[in-house]
Amino acid sequence: MQVKCAIEDELTPGVERVMRSAAQAHLRTGAPITVHTSAHAPTRLTAQEILRSEGVDLGAVVIGHSGDMVVSHDASCHIDWFPPGVREQIAPNWHYTHLYDHVRPALLQAGVTQAQLDTMLIDNPPPC
Repeated sequence: MQVKCAIEDELTPGVERVMRSAAQAHLRTGAPITVHTSAHAPTRLTAQEILRSEGVDLGAVVIGHSGDMVVSHDASCHIDWFPPGVREQIAPNWHYTHLYDHVRPALLQAGVTQAQLDTMLIDNPPPC
């Protein structure tokens, strides 16, 4: 189990309430927290400040979409952002096995060792 919350371009009262609730859920359950952020906005720092102020050990937090934290990707079994068939045309690799089918072989070809991949994908697995 994990707790997931999101903060995009700015901290709104509703987002802050959800982030503080996520922190409290973590403190009660011990579940790690994944924060969906926006790579172009500094809100990842805001998220860390809020979670820390609630008593969360930031070692239990993954800040997503910040560009260099963890090897992972978003995929969903259903998304209604696009009309039927459009997602397959504009984002053909947006599926659950993309990381293993495409990214992993490309990293090996680029010189990343199997031991390094094991560290990234097994010892420090991406959040589900």
